Amino acid sequence: MASPTTIFTHIPKTGGAAIRKLIRTSYKSWQVYLMKSGTKWKTQYINFPKQKKKKIKVLMGHQGFGVHEVLLTPFTYFTFFRNPYLVPISWYYYILSTPDHCQYEEVSKLSFKEYVGGEAYLSNPHARRLCQENIDKVQKSRYLETAKSNLQKYYSVIGIVKRYNESLEKLCNLLEIDKLRLRLVEWCKLPLCPSR
Repeated sequence: MASPTTIFTHIPKTGGAAIRKLIRTSYKSWQVYLMKSGTKWKTQYINFPKQKKKKIKVLMGHQGFGVHEVLLTPFTYFTFFRNPYLVPISWYYYILSTPDHCQYEEVSKLSFKEYVGGEAYLSNPHARRLCQENIDKVQKSRYLETAKSNLQKYYSVIGIVKRYNESLEKLCNLLEIDKLRLRLVEWCKLPLCPSR
C-alpha cells in the first residue's frame, strides 16, 4: 500500500514558516506541492500527470480542510494550533509591519480594539480553517463541531505552538524525517511560544 500523502493545514500565525522550511529541506522538490492561496492550485494539481501526483508526498499551504478531495492516494492531515487569544494580536502587528499586505491600508487606520471588533478580522481562524472547503455548507454556529469532527477523523498530528519542540518531534515521526533536521528550526529564530 502506498504511504499516505500528508496535507499541512497551515493556520496562519502558528509557526508554519519553520515547518515549511523543515519539510522543504527534508524532501526532494518534486515531492512537495505548495498550494497557493485561492483555488487555482486545484486546477493545476488536477491537470498534473497521474505519475507526478503519485510522487507528491506533502501538500502544504494556506488552504483549509478538504484538500484530500483531489488526491488519488491515501492521505492524512496535520496542523498546528496557537492560543486563540494571541492570534489576532499577531495578525494585527504583522499586517501593520507589512505595508504590501492586502489589508494594510484598512488595518493601519484601526486601533487593535477596532480591528478585532470589526470586519477586517475573521474570528475563530482555527475552526474556520478546519472546515474551510465546506464553509458555505456549514452554519456559523457549527464551525466548532465540524472542525472537531474533522480533527478526530483526519488529522494524525495536531501540534501546539506552546509545545512546539514536542509537536515537531511528532511531526517528524509522521513524515519520517530525521530528528536532527529539527535543528533547522533554530535558525528560524522561532520562539517556543510566540508572543508577537
